[in-house]
Amino acid sequence: MARGWSRRKKEQLDLAIADLTRCVELSPGLAIGWASRGAAHSDRGEPQRAVSDLTRALELEPGLAWVWSKRAAARAVLRENEGALADVARALALDPKDAEAWTTRGYVKKNGGDLEGALSDLRQAIEIDPTRPMTFLVRSELKRAMRDVEGALADAERAVQLSPCDAQAYATRAAARRRLGELDGAIADLGRAVELQPGFVLAWYGRAETRLDTGDIEGAIADATRALDVDPGVATVWCIRARARARKGDRAGAIADYQKALALEPNGTIADSARASLEGLRR
Repeated sequence: MARGWSRRKKEQLDLAIADLTRCVELSPGLAIGWASRGAAHSDRGEPQRAVSDLTRALELEPGLAWVWSKRAAARAVLRENEGALADVARALALDPKDAEAWTTRGYVKKNGGDLEGALSDLRQAIEIDPTRPMTFLVRSELKRAMRDVEGALADAERAVQLSPCDAQAYATRAAARRRLGELDGAIADLGRAVELQPGFVLAWYGRAETRLDTGDIEGAIADATRALDVDPGVATVWCIRARARARKGDRAGAIADYQKALALEPNGTIADSARASLEGLRR
């Protein structure tokens, strides 16, 4: 198990999970083994698997505050908000200084529209541990929602300083820079994000949108196409490429992309915008 834990810390997640799988096979009653594998699944972006392993750990040993906190974070990613908040409550009852639990509660409150409550929780998390980049990333997104864009940029800057190899940190800073009109800086940040994480769809289409803002139509089309190569199931990206194609004069390509977006997402704001754009192209 020690090797698996060490590999997780080094972000060698596939190897870590393999080691920890062997651990739980050999010692299925060892809570820390299940908890460690759950944490590794969470790090690898597999929240459902994380919840499964962390639940098993808590069944074996319910007094582990950090495991409640980890499960809360995974549940928050899955938008299981009530379960996440219940897990946070258990974690904080066991350890009121659990910064991750405060961060998760802030994240859930932000998503639920309680912006002031979220800000208070994130402030508490930072007071407890000012070295956690995720807390600054969540607060940056929150401040952007509260229209404090300068504050959002400052928090994103801090996240980049704390975790200079984190693609999400650069994408978050790019979002703030774009809001402030710093388009070249945003493009540079999104470029760094896709260097660090080539499958980062949000960064590809974020750069496509930003390039479109600068008039770089070919670059926007290239980035949107790259995003669609990674994940063709995101309606927003089809709309971005459609807009770029329309500006290029590729009417047929734009219509095809808007139709694809509508097939993926026939209702809602994106669909309404796509239909309006289609009507304009067909006139």
